[in-house]
Amino acid sequence: MANQPPLCDNRAVILLGYLLRTVLAHLGVVLPALAALYLAFDLGDEGRRLAADVGWSAVLRASLLHLPLIAVQIAPAAVLLAALLAVSSLRRRGELEAMATAGGGPLRIGAPLVIVGVCAALLALLLDELVVPSCERSADLLYHHRRASALTGRRPPLRWATHGAWFLHQQGGEVVALELDRRFQIAQRVEGRLGQHGELRDASAVRFASDGTVVRQGTSHLPAALALLAARERPRAEAQSFTRLRRTLSGLEEAGQPTPPEELVLHTKLAFPLLNLVVALLAWPPALRRDRRAGSAELLVGLGQLFLLWTLLAAGWTAGRVGWLSPAVAVWVPTAAGGVLGGILLLRALRS
Repeated sequence: MANQPPLCDNRAVILLGYLLRTVLAHLGVVLPALAALYLAFDLGDEGRRLAADVGWSAVLRASLLHLPLIAVQIAPAAVLLAALLAVSSLRRRGELEAMATAGGGPLRIGAPLVIVGVCAALLALLLDELVVPSCERSADLLYHHRRASALTGRRPPLRWATHGAWFLHQQGGEVVALELDRRFQIAQRVEGRLGQHGELRDASAVRFASDGTVVRQGTSHLPAALALLAARERPRAEAQSFTRLRRTLSGLEEAGQPTPPEELVLHTKLAFPLLNLVVALLAWPPALRRDRRAGSAELLVGLGQLFLLWTLLAAGWTAGRVGWLSPAVAVWVPTAAGGVLGGILLLRALRS
């Protein structure tokens, strides 16, 4: 590497451009293929169930709105497969050997992979922050909010919430709150429309005696923490940007609500884009080998690495959702493990 020509000479620029075009060409094929496969599974049993309620036209339009989120989720797999396929095609044609002969050292060969990984990570971050939330909320409108979150398993945003002795249900702007006594009988029922600041409009309240008879009718106010919980609209976690989801979690914590699934999504919004750089490191070592017959074997090894990485992520998610691990540990330990594995493999390839 000490005798390698400067990275900024003309040959380096030409080599970088050629490798980038090769990887991006394969990525342009792999990404749509994986997205189509993802949509096929997404339109399985859940799609048929939703189609019975809202019709196939709405389901298909909502599926198209899911494409930005799907792109963010499958980008790491697409980047790894595209990089491995590009390296395999270059090796079969003997181009990697020619590049090495012309002074293409490890840094020059690996630089395009890292650039693609970094660009994919930045694009995923921007999509997830600026495009995905609005698309997912539009899809929820088509589904009439009947689709559960694929990540948290929770149905947005309208479900019973609890705070102390209160149980609250919000349907659009309509609110029903029940206060239970020590014997778990209804002591008070409050109905109304929720204002922007948690206040109840057109509110009515009925207080009951222990035998169920009406004691008093009139108006009432929700407890402050419960009003705060109700005032925050809760679309699916993946239908919120990172900044909005963080604010939502703060409000839920103030209201005493458990938030592990939503916290997992919050960390995933940063970890998933970073995985694009991790898989770029995993694809770098195969690009340094010169054996033309190693293409199929390396592709299988790459698929094995991808399967291992996704298994670790799935295990982390499961452990985080049931409370065995904190959300941060559940998401970032598998991501860090992938980065460490990529770094070790790259060091071994550079030394050999």
